Amino acid sequence: MSLSLPRSFAFLTLACGLACGADPPRADLPGTRLLARIEARLERERAALKPMLAHYGMVFPVAQDDLAAFMGQVRLHGSGLDLALGTDYALEPHGGGLLRLLFDYWRPDSRAPRLDDRYGFEVNRRPLALGQLYVAGRGQLFLPVPGVAPEASGGRLPDSPQLPRMFARFSLPGGPVRTVESDAYKLLSLLIELEPDPSRTWRNRTAQPLSVELLMRHVRAHYLASPASFVDPPDHSNLHLVELLVAFGSADPASDLPAIQRHFLTVELAQRAFDPGDAGFLLAHYVESLGQLLEASALDWSDDEKRRVRSWLVDLEENRFRDIAGEDLERLCHLAKGLRSVRARRAELE
Repeated sequence: MSLSLPRSFAFLTLACGLACGADPPRADLPGTRLLARIEARLERERAALKPMLAHYGMVFPVAQDDLAAFMGQVRLHGSGLDLALGTDYALEPHGGGLLRLLFDYWRPDSRAPRLDDRYGFEVNRRPLALGQLYVAGRGQLFLPVPGVAPEASGGRLPDSPQLPRMFARFSLPGGPVRTVESDAYKLLSLLIELEPDPSRTWRNRTAQPLSVELLMRHVRAHYLASPASFVDPPDHSNLHLVELLVAFGSADPASDLPAIQRHFLTVELAQRAFDPGDAGFLLAHYVESLGQLLEASALDWSDDEKRRVRSWLVDLEENRFRDIAGEDLERLCHLAKGLRSVRARRAELE
């Protein structure tokens, strides 16, 4: 026989009371309210963000039409080892960034792209295998030798840790040929994914013998010897080194990710002084790096490290980003991506 309405209500109330008493709601993880405010603003300004597709893709799904519209502005420049992507008048600012975008979001026949897939660049009216861009980019990579122009190294490698960079010769129709350098973290992320053997050596355009293993040794040593940035660093790779080291370390058990974790906690998270104009930009990248470390399954977090991270997140939410109205959309994307990773791995911090 069914319960009467009053008895049903009393039964449900009692059940709810027992359930709530047995499993009280968890307190908000620091950063959760900040993430909600950021996501609300990004949703309101989604249309304005979409032309910045690399940042848009950090927080929203990228449709094939979105990618096609963005890539419609991209053109091919040069040939051979000078083959590179850019706009009508310049090469892309981050070496390999547009190729990285294609590997992230292009889905020929509803599958992930391969190096032999040919993408049709509308401006040039020319389909090109992604592998040609990859090989050219790999040839443009170099390890800087301090005091020596990149094209003049003659195959010599540096004696101290250096961040990998890229260079290509570039000219506009009728204009002079000049050497254009760029950071290399986007292409490095592809090398980590696509090179079948990290120890395999190739020669770049100046005959330097390179491998993923060698490049990442330089990245790791450079990172562990570096202080936190007070201003936006000249080489943007500096803000993505944790990303690269986690990606490489996830595939290489000998990479010693705990050393990267310790450096991040004692250097980046201890940084309190910033150039006022760059503080939000740098902190947004630190949040993204924190999320990447939390996603690294090989890492453990001590109680002290958990407290340190939670305290840092409280300061971030209550003091650093109290008002996000004046923050530009790109840095909010880095913040959202990092805070989403923190939220997804909250168990690591509890």
